[in-house]
Amino acid sequence: MNTGSELLIPRFLNTFQGYSVKDIKEFITDNRIELHLERKADNKPICCRCAEPLGHYHDQYQRKVKHLKIFNFDVTVHFLTQKRHCSNCNKIRSELIEWLCPTTPHLTMDLAWCVNRLTEIATVKQVAVLKSVDKMTCYRIDKYILSSLLQGYKIPDVTHIAVDEVYARSAVQQEGGETRDDLFFYSDCGFAYAQSDLDI
Repeated sequence: MNTGSELLIPRFLNTFQGYSVKDIKEFITDNRIELHLERKADNKPICCRCAEPLGHYHDQYQRKVKHLKIFNFDVTVHFLTQKRHCSNCNKIRSELIEWLCPTTPHLTMDLAWCVNRLTEIATVKQVAVLKSVDKMTCYRIDKYILSSLLQGYKIPDVTHIAVDEVYARSAVQQEGGETRDDLFFYSDCGFAYAQSDLDI
């Protein structure tokens, strides 16, 4: 129930571990939304390198990361990241933000998972355009998530090997009287031969 000054936050936006949404800014003309987060009192920072608890406070810095779109609105998340002393590394380290993509810390993991799922049904280039993400960033995200999913996967023993036709020459090398089929090697039962051999 809205008491007037209370800001009602949709539940699906409160998914940032260790943080809560304190403000939502909407920019209609720019088709974008900003989510501003604040640290929860029980958020204990850990090292981004060794995952050990961090010690005394050093400083903090503002961050802006890309999140999932809401309808046709681009969404960015704004929050402060602390830098503290790590006794294990013996260095000043930034805290680990677990809901950020490790390979691309300017994107949330929610967006990274969405990119990964879309690459199953579309090309990386198409996904990059759809999600307004750099093409190489999409490649890195896809590789990271697939590698993570395959860590515990055991490749089964090979029982059959199938070989499709293989290009022997490019279309530029096609001679007069030849068709596209003449440019291929064909494979059958492990033996490769040219199209001309089939006519013997």
